[in-house]
Amino acid sequence: ILTDFLQYAMHKGNTDNPCVLWMDECQMANLSKDSTMDNILRLGRKLGINAILCTQYMKNGFKDDAENCLSTAYTKLIFKPSDSEAKMLARRYGINDHRELMGLEVGQCCAIGKFVDENNRLLKGEYQIVKFDSL
Repeated sequence: ILTDFLQYAMHKGNTDNPCVLWMDECQMANLSKDSTMDNILRLGRKLGINAILCTQYMKNGFKDDAENCLSTAYTKLIFKPSDSEAKMLARRYGINDHRELMGLEVGQCCAIGKFVDENNRLLKGEYQIVKFDSL
């Protein structure tokens, strides 16, 4: 399915007509170098692919090349991690105090990436705590 999705995007995709790939339990996918998922993550933005990959854990769940593949994601959202992962994630993403991650509440996440304000100006800082409004 991923190969077909990538082929479709290579022939029809562009940034004006984006398509979304949503994958839960992404640790089960082949994320090795030159795999279809690696190509989607490396080339996808040019083809209009917005990939949303979800996993419940990072520690001990991925091989090194898979972690390198996932690290190419432009934006990462971390919801309250387990105690055993908070320090590792904080260290990996430059979060000063892992307790910020441990203190996340329902409806909050730590967003890591580049963000713009309402006037399309780039905000300083590489992460921020985001609270989702209830629907």
